[in-house]
Amino acid sequence: MPSGQPVTDPVAPTIVAPLDITPTKSAPAHVPPSNVVPSIRIDPATEIERAADGKPLFSISTEPRMPVIELKVSVVGVTGPDPTPTTQFEWVATLSFDSIYCLHGTAKAAWKGDGVSYKVGDTRTIATITAQGKLVGGMIAVQFDQIRGGTLTILVTANVGGITTRGVAEGWRVQGTNPSKEEVCGALPDDTHRKIACAESSMQQFVRAQDEGDAWYPKFSADGLLGVGICQITNPPATDDQVWNWRENVKAGVALYGQKKREAQAYPARVVKSAMFLTLVKRYNDGLQKVVKSSSAAALVRVTVPEFDAQQLEDDTIRGFNGWAGDEGFVRPKRLHEFRLQRDAASGDLVVNGDPAKGCVSAIWERVPAKDRPGKGDQNYISDVRDRDPGSCAKRGPSTGALTASNSKSSTQKTRRSTG
Repeated sequence: MPSGQPVTDPVAPTIVAPLDITPTKSAPAHVPPSNVVPSIRIDPATEIERAADGKPLFSISTEPRMPVIELKVSVVGVTGPDPTPTTQFEWVATLSFDSIYCLHGTAKAAWKGDGVSYKVGDTRTIATITAQGKLVGGMIAVQFDQIRGGTLTILVTANVGGITTRGVAEGWRVQGTNPSKEEVCGALPDDTHRKIACAESSMQQFVRAQDEGDAWYPKFSADGLLGVGICQITNPPATDDQVWNWRENVKAGVALYGQKKREAQAYPARVVKSAMFLTLVKRYNDGLQKVVKSSSAAALVRVTVPEFDAQQLEDDTIRGFNGWAGDEGFVRPKRLHEFRLQRDAASGDLVVNGDPAKGCVSAIWERVPAKDRPGKGDQNYISDVRDRDPGSCAKRGPSTGALTASNSKSSTQKTRRSTG
């Protein structure tokens, strides 16, 4: 080592690790951290009516027409730019109905009708209807192709950053809207039909359902038999359309009236053919034989039954619309029409008009008094209908041509003849 140089300790070489300069792959902005799950929020797209419980409420129009349910959906729970505008959403909307929370929406008695039977506590349900679709972006328009109301449920799904996510709106409602009385009157053919609609429902298809947020839901009959709507269609039971579409309900009421009118027209002829009537005619002739003074038997006397006159026919049809509950003993199945053949209170024999010496007499129709009708139903239904103002549904005083005990006009009525 040369002289004069300082002596130092040797320095160990520094080892530098190679630098990793591989570029980092950044995750898409909308992929959430591993501990965050994205979801879909569903809101009405515009300001809408709310039920008493705060849930969104959509209304069927008076036409009626289903509402277009406009929704705004958005992806929530993500970081970075909002992926909603470029996300494809699939949606399914369902509408279901159960009358359990409606006023009088639960059967109060067990009964059987035409193609239907109810137990106490049964309710009216309607098959669920569905609408569905898919679109990119956050605006959805839901429109059902049938007139229905009830509970609305909307399910929306989407794939967000490889994750299937969903959102559900539950407990929303679609309610009905009552038409004006003018609209209902215009859909009915005459004042008789209008008065019936007044007596049945005050021309209302819907009433508020307190347990459904005060939404306007179908009006069910107070008798607990689940009759429904403006015409309180009961037997046969209303179709799903007739429950929610007031025009279909009114059409059903008009058709039912026509059916009852045909049955009322046919009733006198059915009485003539009944075993009870033939028995009464025989008793009548047997009674005549007992008072014949000559030794030879008297010829049998024919007993005829008048057809209903126009007012009797209308009254019996109205009674049939409400139901011919009871039993007059002549026809089967059991029926108690607005009129029955007059019979002696003591003997039960027929009371007739005419001179038996002429070989023919006529039976007499009498109105069945309210006291002889069964306790269920409206014993005074004819008066309740006839005394209505067809425009306002208000009850007026007794109408012109007040109800009488007997309306038979045998001298001018056509007759159904019985062989004596």
